Amino acid sequence: MAKALGFRTAVDAVLLSTALAGMRRVGRYEYATDRINNGPIRTVLETYLGVGEWILERGTRTMARYPMTFRRIPEDQVTRRGYRGRT
Repeated sequence: MAKALGFRTAVDAVLLSTALAGMRRVGRYEYATDRINNGPIRTVLETYLGVGEWILERGTRTMARYPMTFRRIPEDQVTRRGYRGRT
């Protein structure tokens, strides 16, 4: 039971880190980790955020490798609220 709970928590943490990486890229933000004075905590946080960046990058590369399955959305079809769909 404890192992399953630990695994689920780890998966949730990776999913959250990946979502944060996606929000960072879409919103063009940067995390102010340099404002964290405690070196070990800053290192752990940067590593945690780096895992999400790595997962997101792997997914992006995988999608680019299969253009018949995953099409890029044309720039004129993207709005602030997202994809307008086909017109």
